[in-house]
Amino acid sequence: MYDLYPFQQEVVDLTRSGHNVLVVHDCGLGKTITAIEVIKAHKGLRRPALVLALKPSFDQWVEEIQAQDPGASVQIIGRGDSPNQGVDYVITNLETLLYPPSLEVLEKTFWSVIVTDEAHRIKNRKAKRSAYVKRLVGHRRLALTGTPMEKSPADMWSILHWLRPNKYTSYWSFVRAFVQTDRNWLGKIEFIGPKNLDRLQEIIKHDVHRYTKEKAAPWLPKVKEYEVHVPMSPGQASLYRKVADSKDIVVEAGNWRLIIPNAMAHIVRLQQLSSHPALLDMRGIPSGKQEWIKNYIEDNPDANILVFSRFRGMVMELARAYNAPCIVGGSDEKVPKGCRLAFGTIGSMGTALSMGWMDVAIFWDVDRSATNMSQAKDRIHRLDSTTPKDVIYLSSTGTVDSLILESVQKKWSDANLVYEFLTRRQYGYDTPPESLLESTES
Repeated sequence: MYDLYPFQQEVVDLTRSGHNVLVVHDCGLGKTITAIEVIKAHKGLRRPALVLALKPSFDQWVEEIQAQDPGASVQIIGRGDSPNQGVDYVITNLETLLYPPSLEVLEKTFWSVIVTDEAHRIKNRKAKRSAYVKRLVGHRRLALTGTPMEKSPADMWSILHWLRPNKYTSYWSFVRAFVQTDRNWLGKIEFIGPKNLDRLQEIIKHDVHRYTKEKAAPWLPKVKEYEVHVPMSPGQASLYRKVADSKDIVVEAGNWRLIIPNAMAHIVRLQQLSSHPALLDMRGIPSGKQEWIKNYIEDNPDANILVFSRFRGMVMELARAYNAPCIVGGSDEKVPKGCRLAFGTIGSMGTALSMGWMDVAIFWDVDRSATNMSQAKDRIHRLDSTTPKDVIYLSSTGTVDSLILESVQKKWSDANLVYEFLTRRQYGYDTPPESLLESTES
């Protein structure tokens, strides 16, 4: 059993005093333990607690509950299951709510505490899972996320509305008060960032509990992030040139045919080619990143390495090649504690899991969501970390990789990314065409 840090105890005290809370602690600062202690503080209600978590994190929740609340009964339920009589903790996921019989059962139960883990998944106020979670009834509500806001305070409204529906009543009133807007090059309204921050902080101060690693745990080792430019294989570079140069809807190379309906699809196809031509069914053409990862693993035999990709097929191919765990959507595979090498998609392995023993996170390619990227990086930087961490972004030289990484770091909209892509439409977004097979840092 862990003793709570003062910042964790503050959350428990807030809920005891009658507040529903959005816990915005950096990933790795023990939000799971905080939630369990909140539930323990409300055991006097003699009602079960409901935890809505991601499926890959179910085992971690059970393990943490057993350690922090010994003797408590825990039940994991899926579609069509009903909670057992007298159970203390019920664990399921938001997707269970999309099954009408399950929603009907869960909304008939009065819960002591409802915990929504990775609560940024209900930030879309129009999504069914956001609407359905608001139909559940409980004495206290707790939302957990390290990334509640990707581009503006508008991202938080749906979560805050779930916590306090009588306070956060109007989405557009909230937007007008606290979000700076502009019109993008397509003439559509775009959320730029926050405004009236002092007023916003005053309004949410009892509803949002925010702690950073620097504030909560200044002793934690720092994370070093850097981009590594990797030369493409000759065949990969040749194919990339053909697709990048094409302004047609259909690109053909021998028996291979690729359809590109719009600029955003063009960007994604180029990212796939820079990752591995096999992602577009072009077999037999190696990726330059394959040689780099092989050398890195061999040159760092004592490092524990986590490799991410946004593409399911990519991580499955790598996991097979290295006979390593592979975490993708719909998979029940796990990363054993102490495992030296693991692969997974950013969407599936990038949330909820705690892998603080890993030393290095390598992004084979990057996700367009800054939230997803931040979540993934924090899988290895936890409250119990004792060694420095490296985060490496692999960019095939002269491709859209660097442009996409820039878009994530600067939090561009899709429209801004397309605009930059079209205005820089030539080989070598950072380097001239003749340098495609050179690497500045490999």
